[in-house]
Amino acid sequence: MMMPQVFYIVMTVALLQLLLAVIFSGIYLGKHPLKRGKIEKLSVVIPFKNEEDRIHGLIDSINKVIIPKSMEVEFFFVDDHSTDNTAALLTKDLLKPHKILLNNGKGKKDAIDTAIINSQFDYILCWDADIRFNESYLNTVYMMAEADCWILPVRLKANNFIARLGSIEFDWMQILTFISVKFNKPLLSNGANFLFRKERYFQAKEIRSDFNIASGDDVFLLNAFKELHADIQVTKVRSIEVETDAPVDLITLFNQRKRWINKVFKMKSGISLLLGLFVSLIAIVPIVSIALSLVYADVLFLVPLFCKYLIEYLFLRMYNGVQNGFSDLGIVLIHQLFYPIYLFVLLFYKPHDERWEA
Repeated sequence: MMMPQVFYIVMTVALLQLLLAVIFSGIYLGKHPLKRGKIEKLSVVIPFKNEEDRIHGLIDSINKVIIPKSMEVEFFFVDDHSTDNTAALLTKDLLKPHKILLNNGKGKKDAIDTAIINSQFDYILCWDADIRFNESYLNTVYMMAEADCWILPVRLKANNFIARLGSIEFDWMQILTFISVKFNKPLLSNGANFLFRKERYFQAKEIRSDFNIASGDDVFLLNAFKELHADIQVTKVRSIEVETDAPVDLITLFNQRKRWINKVFKMKSGISLLLGLFVSLIAIVPIVSIALSLVYADVLFLVPLFCKYLIEYLFLRMYNGVQNGFSDLGIVLIHQLFYPIYLFVLLFYKPHDERWEA
C-alpha cells in the first residue's frame, strides 16, 4: 500500500475517533453541573502592572456585582511597580471598598503572594486586571461547594478576524482543561479566574521552585496542587465565567501564545508535551490533505480535512452555543489553513511582553 493511502486511512480513522471523543466530552461535561454548597468568605486578588487602558471593564464589573448579604468579600489590588495611573484610576472610580498594595517583590507571582499574605479569608479568588463578568458572579461563588481548587471558565471576546482565529484555539484549550479535570488529570488552569483555599496555597508554596520564572502563576500552582493530591474541581457554568478581549493583531497573539508554550515546557509535564505533539500533528492534516489531493488528483485525500473541519465546527457549536449562527462555518474553514502556518511561525517566534517580565 502506498504511503499517501496509509496517511489517508490512518488520519481519517484518528479524526473520526476524535470526533466521537468531542461528542462524548460534550455529553459528559453537560452531566456535571456546578456543585452546590456555600462559600461565605472570599478574598479577591488582582495583580496589575500598567493596566490603565485595560482595567475599566473590571472596575465597572466590580461596581455592578451583587454581593450576597451573608457573604464577606475583600478586594486586593497589588501594584507591581506600575509607571502609569492605574492606582489613581482605581481610587477614583472603584466604588466598592478595596485595598491597593505595593508588590513586596517583583512579578505577578510575588504580587499574588503579597495579597494572599495580607488576606483574612479562607478562599482566594485570582482575577486578571483586564477581565469583565456579570453581576451575578459572586452569587454563583457563594453557592459553590467547597474544594481545594476550582478552575473557572474564561472566554475570549473576539473583536476582529485575527481575534476570532485565536479564540478557536483558546476554546479548544478550555474544553481539554475541563475534560482533563473530570478524569483527574488536570492539564491547565487560567489565572484570570482561579479559586483556591489559602491553606492549600501555602502548602503548595513550600514545594514550588518556580518563583524565579516570570510567567506561569496559574499552571505551576495547579501542578503543586496535583502533587498535594488536592481536591481540584472545574465548572463551565456561564454565570461564573469571566471575559477578556482576544488579541486583535498577530504580534499580540504570538506574544500571548509563546508565553503559554514556555510555561508548558518549564513545567516539564510529559502529558502536556505529548498533547502538544498530538495537536501539532493534527494541525498539519489540512496542508497534507490538500497537497496529496493535488499531487495525486484524488479528492479522497480531502476526507481527513473534511473530518477535521467537521470536528472543529461541532465543537464550537457545542461549546459556544449558537450565538454566531452559521458565520463560524467560514472562520473555521480558514482556521484549517491558518493554524499550521501559525504553529510553524510560533515555533521560531521570540516574544516581548513587558507587563510581567521579572
